[in-house]
Amino acid sequence: MQPDEIKIEKEIFDNVIGFIGLTELELEIIGTPIFQRLRHIKQLGLANYVFPGALQNRFNHSIGVLHYADKMICSLQKNETEKSEKKKFLKGTREIIRMAALLHDVGHYPLSHITERVVIKDAELISPPSENSILSEKLLPNENKSEKKFHHPIHELNLRLHKPLGNNFAHHERMSNLVIQETEIYSILRKRFKKDDILKIQEIIAGIHPSFEKYIIHSELDADKFDYLIRDSHQTGVTYGVFDVDQIIRNLKLSDEGELVVGEKGKRAAEHYLMSKYFLYSQVIHHKTVTSFNLMAGIVYKGLLERRIAWSYKDLLDTLDNVEKLSYLMFNDEYFFNLMRGVSNGKTKLPKGKFSVNDDKLRAFIEMLLNRQRLKLVDEQQQLSSQKKYLFSWDEIPGNDSLELMEFIKDKFEIKWIKTANIDKYESDNIIKISNDENFISLKFDDNKTKVRIEIDDGRINNYLVKKENNKLNIFQKINEFTETVINDVCKEAGIEPWWFIEHKISVEPTKMNPHKESHSDSGEDSGIKVLISENDNENSEAINLIDDKSSIIKPLSFYQLDIRRVYTHEKYEQELKKAIGTHRENNKS
Repeated sequence: MQPDEIKIEKEIFDNVIGFIGLTELELEIIGTPIFQRLRHIKQLGLANYVFPGALQNRFNHSIGVLHYADKMICSLQKNETEKSEKKKFLKGTREIIRMAALLHDVGHYPLSHITERVVIKDAELISPPSENSILSEKLLPNENKSEKKFHHPIHELNLRLHKPLGNNFAHHERMSNLVIQETEIYSILRKRFKKDDILKIQEIIAGIHPSFEKYIIHSELDADKFDYLIRDSHQTGVTYGVFDVDQIIRNLKLSDEGELVVGEKGKRAAEHYLMSKYFLYSQVIHHKTVTSFNLMAGIVYKGLLERRIAWSYKDLLDTLDNVEKLSYLMFNDEYFFNLMRGVSNGKTKLPKGKFSVNDDKLRAFIEMLLNRQRLKLVDEQQQLSSQKKYLFSWDEIPGNDSLELMEFIKDKFEIKWIKTANIDKYESDNIIKISNDENFISLKFDDNKTKVRIEIDDGRINNYLVKKENNKLNIFQKINEFTETVINDVCKEAGIEPWWFIEHKISVEPTKMNPHKESHSDSGEDSGIKVLISENDNENSEAINLIDDKSSIIKPLSFYQLDIRRVYTHEKYEQELKKAIGTHRENNKS
């Protein structure tokens, strides 16, 4: 079938993609002050402190996502015959998909996901709506531990628009939909789209639309990822994010189940895409110095928010509720830096009180960020752990003979103390408990969760990951972490305050390196990439997960977990803390 016809009014030149065609309505949206705000929100937060060229912003990224989303829907339409039953699902979707792609980040936070995480965490403490009233949410308790009722019409709108998404109220995609609904963008959209079509755009943005369109914005293989990988690679000057995007797009198809799949000819390009994503994230996004600046920025925003200097979720709703809407336009990177400058020059006074980020830490980090002084990395552990050696099913675990059970578990774990442990299996709860007088492990098989973190109390925390895959338990050991007791002891040895022991942890499968954003919906992002096998015989072609394809390099990689644990501190404490950590490690070995 032929792609839907659209009238391109103007072409603009993008330094990464080249010329991008835009319709009259899209140009009108782009020209609004609320969309122009995205020019002032950098795509990679503070990565430009390390990679000077990383100045790309959410404005050009959004237009780039429109470009790739358009190529995807056109390819899907071209790849279906006029007699195809899927034609009725594909026809008439191009304009809607383009608009959803263009507006998917219109509600984004300053410094991209750095400040977003802080606001989301703060908003998590808002109570869910009661059965009697959708306006029964509560704000954070104040210092006297009393609670205030939260009544806000835009919060009610948030809940109505995003019913399937639960309590992740402040996610940037939900904020994007609120911006669409509460600003001039809505009236511009009404010039072309019916109300139901605008709702469809919002559902695609949030990843809750029931049809295939959501996968073009929300999947392991979507236009959002295509653009940021290629754009971030180009702007930072590294080659890790480069892949054959055209080969993937031209081989896109719609499965019988309505999922986005890649034809067999595009399989190698999809493998390359996953590897490129892994290397770009490990070398740029999770770069040790980029991480140090982002850590400080997140801590600073948290300190300012809990003092009610920086905007919270409720404050953002208030800005959208303002008829003039002028204050929301200020919510960009410069807003954050102006807050820091205000504290630095004394124009903004810090209120007295007890806060999780104390005044000394807040002031120190503000000065370091304003003067580009990085935290020093004093300890780092990286580990690529194989899951394969710990694979077993629940049914394989002996349940009647305690000696047999002990032998089975001891064979699965490489922990010295487990040889003298008591091991019990609780059939009703699907729990295995392993303990002695000093140590304890609890392994729980939960049908409703795919990942469970297991803590072991033996003077430090050894993390085990339990994953359910095809009714199997995948268990493997992760990097040792420092307990609060150990951190206090190490800091005392180093002669520093514990808040200068700054720990950062990353745990991810190499084949599932995801963007900064955290998915808040059942959007298919974790379902993995599917490829069509035997596509020459369309009657018998089958879509399978790439990680299940025995001929794919991705399959063996899917058995591994990448763990990175880093400890940072101020430059003046670097040597003392390094020495104290080394001493602790040597004592722990002995």
